[in-house]
Amino acid sequence: MILLFNLTKKDKTLFNIEFDNEISGLTARYADDNQTSSEEYISDEINIDNTPFLGDNYPNPFNRNTVIPYSIPANTEAVIKIYSSTGAILKTIRLEQNKTSIEINTIDWSNGIYFYSLTVEGVEIAWKKMALIK
Repeated sequence: MILLFNLTKKDKTLFNIEFDNEISGLTARYADDNQTSSEEYISDEINIDNTPFLGDNYPNPFNRNTVIPYSIPANTEAVIKIYSSTGAILKTIRLEQNKTSIEINTIDWSNGIYFYSLTVEGVEIAWKKMALIK
């Protein structure tokens, strides 16, 4: 286990969040009135084993700008492609290793549904949908 977060009060641990490679999730352990509880959370929002991840854009729906979270393994080439509802590629963005999101400006786009995908080393990993409302 690798400790990510530890909250203490007067040298007493109140809350720990621990990283666990075996379950690919988080284990939260907390103490209250000398009782200890443990809960496990599995989340696709946490890139634990360095696999590619494409998050939901926010806000969604959006007006002008939206943010798309992502995570890619080190030393890989990856792009996010934005598609119109008809399947036309509107934008291809090469992703940077040291970033965790990109911001898309859609000031010249029309209202509607758009799609985006994550491609890593030439393989499409995931698709998502977003709505533009002006």
